[in-house]
Amino acid sequence: LLELGCASGANLIACRAAGWAHVHGMEVVPEAAARARATGLEVECGPVERLLPRFADQSLDVIIASMVLEHFTNPFEVVELVAAKLKPDGQFLFSTVVCDGLDGRFFGKYFAGYDFPRHMVFFRKRDLHEMLKASFVDCQYYFQHEPMDFVRAATARSRDGRGAMLDRLITAVGNSRKARPVALVLALLGQTCRVSVLCRRAR
Repeated sequence: LLELGCASGANLIACRAAGWAHVHGMEVVPEAAARARATGLEVECGPVERLLPRFADQSLDVIIASMVLEHFTNPFEVVELVAAKLKPDGQFLFSTVVCDGLDGRFFGKYFAGYDFPRHMVFFRKRDLHEMLKASFVDCQYYFQHEPMDFVRAATARSRDGRGAMLDRLITAVGNSRKARPVALVLALLGQTCRVSVLCRRAR
C-alpha cells in the first residue's frame, strides 16, 4: 500500500495497525516525512511525479491520496502513473475538492476551495470522471458533509461587505449543530465540495 502525500504518517500507521504488512509513503515536506520515518514507516521525501516512477509497474495493491490531487499542476498525468503502478483490480482511493457543488456555485470567487497557490487545479465533477475513465472501473463517489466549507466562504465574502446579512446567517447556522443534517442532505445529493472516490484498476 502506498500513500501519496502521507504527511506525518497518521493514515499509514492506521493501515499498519489494520494489518497491512508493507506500507509506503511519499511526502514533499521534509519535516513531515522525517516525523513519519521516526515511527518506522518507509517514507520518501520529494515530488510524487519524481518518486512514483521508481515503483515497478503493476506492483501495488492500493494507492491512497487524501486531499492531494488538487495540489498537483497536472493531476491527470499523476493518475496515469497511479494506474500504471497498480496491479489489475488494484484500488485507488482518494479525496479531493470539486468547485461545482452548491457552495462553489453559490459563493463564486469566494468559494473556499479556490485556495491558490496551495490548490493548483480546480476540478469539476465531470473532470474526475474524465480523469478516471481510461484506466479505472467501478468508480464510487462519496460526498462529504462539512458545513465549515460554507462558513469559510461566507466569512470571506462578508469581509468584502457583500451579502453581509445572509453570510452572517450562514456562519451562525454553519457553526451550530443544526447544520449537520442540512450538510448531510447536500452530500447525499452530491452537492458538497469534498468528495472521496474509490475505484478499481481495469484489467
